Amino acid sequence: MKKLIVLLLVSQCAFSLFGQSDALKYYTDRFQRATSVGEQLNVLQTVSSENLDGSAAFFAKALKTFLWQIPDTRTLKEKIALEESLRIITDQLSQQQYAEAAADLWRVVERFSNPIIRADALIALGSLGDPTYLLRIIRFLDQNTLYPTQPREDGERLAYGAITALGSLGDASAYMPVFAAANGWYSTWIKERAKEILAQLAEDPAEQLIKGINNTFYPFQTRYQALIALDESSASAELKSQGAQVALRAGWTHSPLTSPEVVLLRKYAIKMLGENGVSDEQVYTLLWRSYTQSYDMEEKFAVMSTLSQLRTEPAVGLLVSFIHDINERHRYGTLQDTDERLIRALIPALYDTESSEGDSVLKEFTLVDWTSHIIELARKSITDSAK
Repeated sequence: MKKLIVLLLVSQCAFSLFGQSDALKYYTDRFQRATSVGEQLNVLQTVSSENLDGSAAFFAKALKTFLWQIPDTRTLKEKIALEESLRIITDQLSQQQYAEAAADLWRVVERFSNPIIRADALIALGSLGDPTYLLRIIRFLDQNTLYPTQPREDGERLAYGAITALGSLGDASAYMPVFAAANGWYSTWIKERAKEILAQLAEDPAEQLIKGINNTFYPFQTRYQALIALDESSASAELKSQGAQVALRAGWTHSPLTSPEVVLLRKYAIKMLGENGVSDEQVYTLLWRSYTQSYDMEEKFAVMSTLSQLRTEPAVGLLVSFIHDINERHRYGTLQDTDERLIRALIPALYDTESSEGDSVLKEFTLVDWTSHIIELARKSITDSAK
């Protein structure tokens, strides 16, 4: 304490006698001659409190000193002094927008273990507005979300720093990493912070959400959440359809195809296609796969509903082919256990399209030994012109 009082008195004299430039030279020399991190902290506190013009360069030089000549911190007191020193430095560099220190701030993130210091450095780096480190911060947050830093509290502090930094940089390309954090393993306070930042990154997030749905880096649970967010957004039907098509394609491209998360993604995408239409006819091949190859009955029923809603020629053609295949299996005695459940939904789905394309195949039901209920269902679904 006595050393601090003496230093303050001497520094005030130096400031009054030599002016700000000479005072900074004095402080720089005093910092370099300090024999402990505690003395260095005293100097940093003094310079910080006096708000000297041009002091950003002094703090940047002090940061370099800590990076390349890391002081001895064997005691708790010394560790605390170093942490407080770095917090003062990052705060000052942030306040004074000293972009020249960006590289060293990133080195703090990489080299130090204390999560609070690293988070402060991330926040300071973002406040500089330099896009040079945007991708690195994005990767940092993505990795922290996918592979949580332990203990949990440390990982959350780092996430807070990265999310805040990305908010300051304001680039829309950070939307999905922040979205993943908002829906990730973090506590409520981190998720709420992420949601605040999302509103700053993109007024219309549709494009970024679609990119996220198509990004194999993200787990299917995150991509499913992105698809829901797209569906609930104010995006156009065209963009929603585009996102659903991307999701359904992803759901049939990446293994394991039968995992609950993948099936959930496909079912939601199928629902959205029925509501928003289909612009790419290749999607009908994916719908065919969801009906014929999925083991999930809800997915099959979702396909029927969507095809019925679409009412396009390819949609009607698929429904007719599904009905025909089941009828053929019945004729040859190879019905599967689920076929009767399917046919009870397929016939009304075809009827709702108001197409006469399936009349001939429906008439065939009267020639096969179906139950009276299904025969009657088929008769009622034949269009009036064919009766």
